[in-house]
Parts: sequence; C-alpha cells; structure tokens
Amino acid sequence: EQCYVLDLLGINKQEMTRPMKHVIVKGNKVTLDDFERARKAEETHNVTQFCQFVGNHVQHEQKNKWIELAQAYSKNRTRKSFNRILDAL
Repeated sequence: EQCYVLDLLGINKQEMTRPMKHVIVKGNKVTLDDFERARKAEETHNVTQFCQFVGNHVQHEQKNKWIELAQAYSKNRTRKSFNRILDAL
C-alpha cells in the first residue's frame, strides 16, 4: 500500500528491489524507512520494483506472473491494477 501511495504522490523511493534493507515489519505493521535516495519523479517505480523483488526472491517459481502484473500496472496505474497485485500476494 505504501508503495502505491508513493507512486500516486510522484515519489520514487528507488530501494524497493531490496525491501528487506528498507522496510521494518512488526506484526502486521509495515514501515518504509531510508528515504535518502527518494526523489520526486514523473515516472515512479515503487510498486513495479516490489513486484520484481517478489518475482525474483519470494515467488521465483511464478516470476512470469509477477512480470505480467508489474507490466499491467505500469501501463494502467489504477487501483484495480494495484489490487490484482495485492490479490497475488
């Protein structure tokens, strides 16, 4: 959700391909940290970078699915396309 909000705000965190270094998880609460590389950008990639991480490291046997989800989101950045990503988790 936080990646999606950053995308909507036009802030590119540039760290979501390695979220384990930049995310704190405590119970069900997730907090993003380390925003030193974050920049305002016309094109943001927070959600798509996170999809890349999931496809490469978490669900690598379903990597193609994650690529497709990221591409669909990139082409049409709507809540509906983002919800498809959430549903896949």
